[in-house]
Amino acid sequence: MSNFPVTIDGKEYANREKLASVMQVWGSARTRRHPGDRSSADRWNEAMSKDPSVAPAVAEAAAELLRTSGDAGVLELVAHLFFPIASVELYQALLERIEGRYAPLPAGKGLRYGSLAAEFYHRLVEWLPPDQPSLAARAWERLRTGPFPRAQVAFAARDGKSVDELIEALRRTSDLDAEPFLAVLAVEQAVRHNPERAAEIAGVLAEIKTSSALRELVGREVARTLPAWHGQFGGNLRAALGLAAA
Repeated sequence: MSNFPVTIDGKEYANREKLASVMQVWGSARTRRHPGDRSSADRWNEAMSKDPSVAPAVAEAAAELLRTSGDAGVLELVAHLFFPIASVELYQALLERIEGRYAPLPAGKGLRYGSLAAEFYHRLVEWLPPDQPSLAARAWERLRTGPFPRAQVAFAARDGKSVDELIEALRRTSDLDAEPFLAVLAVEQAVRHNPERAAEIAGVLAEIKTSSALRELVGREVARTLPAWHGQFGGNLRAALGLAAA
């Protein structure tokens, strides 16, 4: 079933080419509607927030731009889109761009992770459609050899990867303090899915020399979110984190 025609901000777009053309102009000029906009993507994010039914059409147009555009401004717009509905086509286009099927990504800026490339690697985590194991496997291979190991940690924790894969990702990550709740997520997921190995994950956080503030945060958050487990094993967790007993 076609996602077009679609009406966004009172304007009807007959097909993906029409919508992609407007998004391309908007992104290339890095257009903002007003000083409150942080990105040229904000117009489209607001439209999807107001009416999630337009999201599939925006995803189609974004996939087209991912395949064809070499303009940093256009790709910055795409990288900062947040979809209420996952799109297989968009995810495939993102993977293919990162895998090198299309032109290399240009240098560009990312609002959350610093660079355009880092934003797109993190979108491998955030845009992953459910029940797509072949896409998830391809993404994991990109992440485990890519230059942004924090994205690998996020993927390993969120996607229910094994403890061994999570440990592999953590040991590649030298800047986890920049995103401390990733460490919290890693330990919480271990407690939920492999509780017998949660202390092992905590020990890796100490091994890779994360700050004591980060490890204290992990201890507090696990106590808050998983009180029953923490009541029984919290002392072991703190010891593995290299922290004094509470």
